[in-house]
Amino acid sequence: MKRIVILGALAVAAAAGPAAATPLGSQSSCVATGGQSCRFVADSNFLGTAGATDTGWTLTHKVRTAGCDAGVTVITTRTVVDDQGGENVFANPAPVDAVFAAVYTLTVRGDGVMTAGGIGQSPTLPTGSEPPDSAVDDTNGAVAGAPC
Repeated sequence: MKRIVILGALAVAAAAGPAAATPLGSQSSCVATGGQSCRFVADSNFLGTAGATDTGWTLTHKVRTAGCDAGVTVITTRTVVDDQGGENVFANPAPVDAVFAAVYTLTVRGDGVMTAGGIGQSPTLPTGSEPPDSAVDDTNGAVAGAPC
């Protein structure tokens, strides 16, 4: 059933063409067309991707970490590239490890259409609404500016 939903979402996005202004996102999957990004929340421990692009795509999430600089705790946010591909028709045969409940961003460069979402869960159809961008908290409760 999930394959049917993904293929249907790809067909809708492809029919909309690169001029479509709104990426299709939801809580568990998203579809991005050329030059756009979309976000979704990982609802499983594995992610799948499929689509076609002329210049490539990336799948990322953000992580907040704590470090020590000159005896003071510093909190930084970095973007982790979980998967990426170049130009081609693409269906990932191997699932990507995911951080459960993390917000992921799928970006399509150039022309094309890609979809991504959790594997093994009941998918939700993409909508015009997507979750806010956020980072996985990996600070272990550290407070910025505290001595370390």
